[in-house]
Amino acid sequence: MSVLAAGASGGGRHLDLRRPARVHLVGIGGAGMSGIATILATMGHTVTGSDRRGSPALDRLADQGVTVGVGHDLDLVASAEVVGASSAVPPSDPELVEAVRLGIGVRWRVELLAAICELRRTVAVAGTKGKSTTTAMIAHILEAAGERPSLLVGADLPGLVGGARWVPDSDWFVVEADESDGTFLALPAEAVVVTNVEDDHLDCYGSAAALREAFFDFASRAARVAVVGVDSPGSRSLVSALTASSAGGGPGSGTRPAATRGAGGAASAGGAASAGGGGLTPAGGGSPEEATGVPAAFRAARELLGLRSVASRRPGVARRASGGPRVVTFGTAEDAEVRVLDVRSERASARFSVLPGPLGAPDGETGSVGLPAPGGRGGGSRALGAGVPPVARAGGPVLEVELSVPGLHNARNASGALALAASIGIGLEVGVGALATYRPVGRRFEWRGEQDGVGFVDDYAHVPSAVEATLATARAGGWRRIVAVFQPHLYSRTEALGGALGEALSSADLVVVTDVYGAREDPRPGVDGRIVAAAARRARPDLDVRYVAERSALASVVRDLLRPGDLCLSLGAGDITALAGEIARLGAPGEGR
Repeated sequence: MSVLAAGASGGGRHLDLRRPARVHLVGIGGAGMSGIATILATMGHTVTGSDRRGSPALDRLADQGVTVGVGHDLDLVASAEVVGASSAVPPSDPELVEAVRLGIGVRWRVELLAAICELRRTVAVAGTKGKSTTTAMIAHILEAAGERPSLLVGADLPGLVGGARWVPDSDWFVVEADESDGTFLALPAEAVVVTNVEDDHLDCYGSAAALREAFFDFASRAARVAVVGVDSPGSRSLVSALTASSAGGGPGSGTRPAATRGAGGAASAGGAASAGGGGLTPAGGGSPEEATGVPAAFRAARELLGLRSVASRRPGVARRASGGPRVVTFGTAEDAEVRVLDVRSERASARFSVLPGPLGAPDGETGSVGLPAPGGRGGGSRALGAGVPPVARAGGPVLEVELSVPGLHNARNASGALALAASIGIGLEVGVGALATYRPVGRRFEWRGEQDGVGFVDDYAHVPSAVEATLATARAGGWRRIVAVFQPHLYSRTEALGGALGEALSSADLVVVTDVYGAREDPRPGVDGRIVAAAARRARPDLDVRYVAERSALASVVRDLLRPGDLCLSLGAGDITALAGEIARLGAPGEGR
């Protein structure tokens, strides 16, 4: 029995996940694909998969009953009805070639995820930093409200095996929407959050203008509400564009950047969709050599934009009548509708105040902004702001929020989560209470322990603003020295942002930079970690900066630099996360000198 049905437009074929099928996933060990595998298996599909190397993710999937293998298994492809692929899968992958030869439809990760989103009322969270944390916070608030949401986050969550959960009778699906390859455009969502918009992923988009336009397309296609942080210039521009679009009568009618083309000839958010199907199917006329990786995933996303939105697919969910989605802003800026004030950050916690603005008034005073759940179920029936003590302050009532995670950036993330939850009908008092019990996702200022007076924290920060925010959070902890150990992620990002990364690192007391973690990319001539190290030295000539080219030597070098009272802060999106354990196995920090 096939799950491929006639498509709605463009000659494509719609992927229907409501009936069980045999699905084989290539690159199943990745953060995105492993979560999708968990969801599909929970739905009742028979899931198999392969990856280039073993990993804890493969072990977890095997424990869940998913058949996984290292290397290639063409027999698993032959027994599948649908083959799914990560956009990082190379064109020569034997399993993709075999699927095309057998006439089996190949679907990119975005097509699988979009089909999952169609089954629920979806909240999608995007942004160049903070999206994993904000997604997890929103899911935690919905859980506290009794909604029991399904969710997909690209990080490990406390209480879950990995970052994915599918609840068969849940109304809501909360998903981290990845903008790195442009495929977040295709996710049908009732409500969206954009935490920030900063220059990144330019290898895909080709220009900052194309990246900004992609975020515009993502936010403007929300069926009901777009919640946008306004503390970065890019996201402020996004709000202006959304406002202009709304005044002009709907998404796409406002002023927006011209369409460009990203790397590999992929159409940007504003460009025309490529002809033909989005997947690697014989019917689409494409071979793996012609359509694979990021460009093909981008084309698949554009193809999916022609399908009906979640608002028209799910009964009881209507798109706003006119003018595009309602826009709600949050952040520390004075003009943010949901405004963060008085942030007090410590080593492992933060407290702050929030002016909830229009979301702080009960229904009827400023008009309902909630999205009622079908049949009045769950949080959609609550009055906004009910039960919240109105603390007197100019500008309206003030909410006092406590978090068990530190940092101004997490206060911003939490305010975005509160704004989104209130916008879909969850009472603000529920959100504030839930945030007090929120536990952080993996690798977000994650405490790894203490050894001989040296503290160890690991963080996923890999873009300049995130590195800067994480170092500021560390500085508030009162350690004697901050020893920042940074692993650049991707050659394209290091080439484009190496100078800014070095400048961000310069606020540490001692900096150690290792070589680039290439992930899906091949090395580029002249691009390595020395670009970042040199930029840090230029930013602060008195700063002690070390460059350690060999990753295998990093733990030994860092151990010998550490002293009691230091914080060793490992930063990056690669295998730098293992550094604390590597140092612990070598013995007491500093004993080599």
